[in-house]
Order: sequence, then C-alpha cells, then structure tokens
Amino acid sequence: MKLVTNIDWEKIVDIVKRLEFFKSFSVQEQKIVINFRTHLYIYEKDEYLINDGSDDTSFFILIKGSVDVFKETRQHPLARLNTGESFGEIAF
Repeated sequence: MKLVTNIDWEKIVDIVKRLEFFKSFSVQEQKIVINFRTHLYIYEKDEYLINDGSDDTSFFILIKGSVDVFKETRQHPLARLNTGESFGEIAF
C-alpha cells in the first residue's frame, strides 16, 4: 500500500461525482465526505486491503480498478467489486 500525498482534490471531487455511491449527494455533501479524514492509497495486485474479522473501521470507495472478496477458507472469490463500488465500515 502506498499513501498518495500529492493529491489534486478537485480531480478527486470530479471522479467522485461520477460514482454511483455519491449520486444522491449534493456537491457540498460530496466535498464534506471527501475532506473528512480521507486518504488516497494505491494498492498492488494481490495485496490485502482489509482482513475478515479485523477491527478496521475504514470505509473504502474504489476510484479505479477492482477488488476480489475472499472468505479465509475459500480459494475462489465470493465477489468482485469494481470502480465506483464501496465496502468497509457498515455504519457509514
């Protein structure tokens, strides 16, 4: 995982506007969510983002790419999440 530090936040806002998750948000609401403890990470292929049963409270939105979801005991993915989909903290 690599933290991206030189972020063009206006570009992120433009990307987020196109994501299904944010369709019902006003532009102001989108900006509030993006600015609230938001970090942008780049993950490498086969790198884990979150582990089943962890205490992680992060909420993820896929800006680009896809993620396979596995249960620890399975060899084949349960699901594939794609650009614009979200996962993580259910309370969000």
